[in-house]
Amino acid sequence: MAKLTTQTAQALTTVEALLPGAVRVVRDTVSIAGKVSSELMEENQTAAHALAWLATCVQSLRQMQGWATRLENDGRFGETEQLILQIAFGEYLSQIPSGIPDSQGEIIRLQDLGLDATMLATALKAIPRRPRGRHPEQGAVHQGGGEASPRSGMPRTSPHQLQRKPQQLARTRARRPQQQAS
Repeated sequence: MAKLTTQTAQALTTVEALLPGAVRVVRDTVSIAGKVSSELMEENQTAAHALAWLATCVQSLRQMQGWATRLENDGRFGETEQLILQIAFGEYLSQIPSGIPDSQGEIIRLQDLGLDATMLATALKAIPRRPRGRHPEQGAVHQGGGEASPRSGMPRTSPHQLQRKPQQLARTRARRPQQQAS
């Protein structure tokens, strides 16, 4: 299996390829003679929001990829960091073709961008999908090698820990090494 950052880079390239076409379609939809029309923008607000959310997802994945690459180059890309990368990519790669949450009650779909059927079919086919069943050779980006969810490997924070003030957490963490030494 290819290393995780190679897989995420390939997935990112696929998702990035969607953006220029989406920008072109929405720009043409909300413009008259090359200028954005407030009236057309209002009429096509869903397409504008869909583009904004798609661009936000792509930028988030770019930043995650850059972060992971820097850590990997520094030899600090450990298990927790790999799980974080898998969770982020898995979530966005699932949302982009299926529906990006715009609010608690609204989902933005690629078809809301106004992409023609060919562009939409190409985009949906190209985005890596979460594998079905148990295929360890597929989908490390989505499910940590196709087995358990990457979330299961993340450390848990108890509600009690979240209620503590930052100073209390710092004192607790500062005491731990002393307690372990005795």
